[in-house]
Amino acid sequence: MSMKRILALAALLSGLVQSQAVTVLYDTDTGSHSHGIYDTFGATHRIYDTQSFVTDNSGLTLGSVSVGYFNNNFSVTFSPLVQILADNSNSPNLSSVVATLSYSSSTTGSIVDNGGGSITAPAINGDFRLIFSASGGALALSPNTKYWIAAGGSKTGGDGIAAVGYRDFDATASGAWYADQPLSNSDITSSSHRTYNGSSFSANPSVLMQVEISSGLSAVPEPGEYAAAFGLGLAGFAAWRRRRQPLSVA
Repeated sequence: MSMKRILALAALLSGLVQSQAVTVLYDTDTGSHSHGIYDTFGATHRIYDTQSFVTDNSGLTLGSVSVGYFNNNFSVTFSPLVQILADNSNSPNLSSVVATLSYSSSTTGSIVDNGGGSITAPAINGDFRLIFSASGGALALSPNTKYWIAAGGSKTGGDGIAAVGYRDFDATASGAWYADQPLSNSDITSSSHRTYNGSSFSANPSVLMQVEISSGLSAVPEPGEYAAAFGLGLAGFAAWRRRRQPLSVA
């Protein structure tokens, strides 16, 4: 085995043994607050609610977004829609879609993924969490920049209603990607949460969308893993040296 191949193998194994860490960057669902809905989905596939956040300069990427949805104790089939929008003077810019996220899983095990962006929720009679991610892996966003999580969808079947869920009465936000400022019931700003009626946005300062942003996977090697990788490299180097030494003749 050549020296280059030994070193490449050591680097590969070092990467494989690294653990993975996910950071919660922004969370508005930090307590058992009242839940509600602003508007229920119709046949038109569109955005209904938007919630702002501001990135920091840590270099972390957006890995997944968990959004609260709601139904009313009857099974419903609907197609959720979650996007990341650019900001335009403290308002979401529907003409500047940074990414359209894809449904990946749910924290409610009874959700049925029908494929093609359609899911069926059972008779939950309340809010539940759907998890979305960007295609192609983690999404890199500009540092120290304001963006908007936009959520909605369209109803396609079933007897129930579907809607974006929100928190009210002492709703709070936490995380490095705060929504304009650390929020509490007394300082929620009108620019943090805006609802969309299909033609215009309106401020809804008394509530926050149920949403959580998690970072993409990032390598966090342990000290012991560094030592193991270094030891592997030394062992490979020793084997390479032995192969290059000339055979002695008795």
